[in-house]
Amino acid sequence: MPQMPLTVLYQLAPGTNVFVWFDSSGFIFARFEGVAGNTAHFVIGGSLLLRVDVHAIKAVLT
Repeated sequence: MPQMPLTVLYQLAPGTNVFVWFDSSGFIFARFEGVAGNTAHFVIGGSLLLRVDVHAIKAVLT
């Protein structure tokens, strides 16, 4: 699967609920929290902070 353009992440507002796919995870429902450097931050289940290298993200659905 090709890499997703990073501009998609910068168009998301913090707090947006998304389905994110990275590496070979399949889609995971999460709340987008923002990007710091090359790391995107998502919250899963209201409390688990997931940090994902932006280059590993394959798709984001809103």
